[in-house]
Amino acid sequence: MENKTIIKRTRIYWDRVIIAAICLIALLLVITRIASGIFSGNKASAQEQTAHSTEKPEESRPESVTPEKISYDLTVCIDAGHGAQDSGCVNADSTRLEKNDNLAISLRLRDELEKYGVKVIMTRQDDSFLELEQRVETANANNCDLFVCMHRNAYTGSMNGTEIWVSNARPKEDTVLAQNILSAVEKVGINNNRGVCYGYVGDENVNYYVNSHTKMPSCLVELGFLTDESDNKLFDEHIDDYSKAIADAVIKTSVDLGITDKNGKRTAQKPFFTADKTALSKTDTQRKKPASVIYNADEKEY
Repeated sequence: MENKTIIKRTRIYWDRVIIAAICLIALLLVITRIASGIFSGNKASAQEQTAHSTEKPEESRPESVTPEKISYDLTVCIDAGHGAQDSGCVNADSTRLEKNDNLAISLRLRDELEKYGVKVIMTRQDDSFLELEQRVETANANNCDLFVCMHRNAYTGSMNGTEIWVSNARPKEDTVLAQNILSAVEKVGINNNRGVCYGYVGDENVNYYVNSHTKMPSCLVELGFLTDESDNKLFDEHIDDYSKAIADAVIKTSVDLGITDKNGKRTAQKPFFTADKTALSKTDTQRKKPASVIYNADEKEY
């Protein structure tokens, strides 16, 4: 019997082959995409590093110049009127004292001026008493360029608004300072612009002590009547706005008078003293108000 070799044929499952091929192709595509992403990322990172390497470090870049970032070579004296036993004027029920309002806005004004890099000299920073001579001496001894005295007003009847006093010698520099401040607070909002006044209330022949004895341009600000509730309401609501407005006005005055330029650089001699402002004064004693005075502030000292 003849032996026959039996050849067993292997069956090919084409459906499985096709599925495997598809899986292989998909795998190759995934690997290709991953490799491409890594390469692109490395390239982008390299480009970023190259770009950063050509730039200056962030901290070495100059900042854009804004008014708030300019430092002004200027010295200003702020005088908060009254203090301690000298309360100044009071409202109808004596619950509001002028000395407190004066100090509150003076401290805020100091902070606003210091934002401009201004050197600020305060005659008082708390509820303390100072003679008028001490206030003036503080400004003169510290070679201040400008002097701003903060007060509130008073009247027995119906009266409101803001006025600013300067020497009756009508110095140009003092008037510019007063006008700039008055215009600035008016933009914030006041009941009545009573203007720039010269001399002393009730008598133009004498001056407020702080205006006649300071060597630099000076003014005495009467920021509303403490005896008028609408003025008090404006004062309380806008005290921060008033402070900023007055600070801006002081800076404007510095530029207008040529003490500094608009970039804060000093352009005038130090200190910025002006001529004698007592030339038109009859007396050095300006503490008692004349008999003709219409304001109810007989015990106020300036």
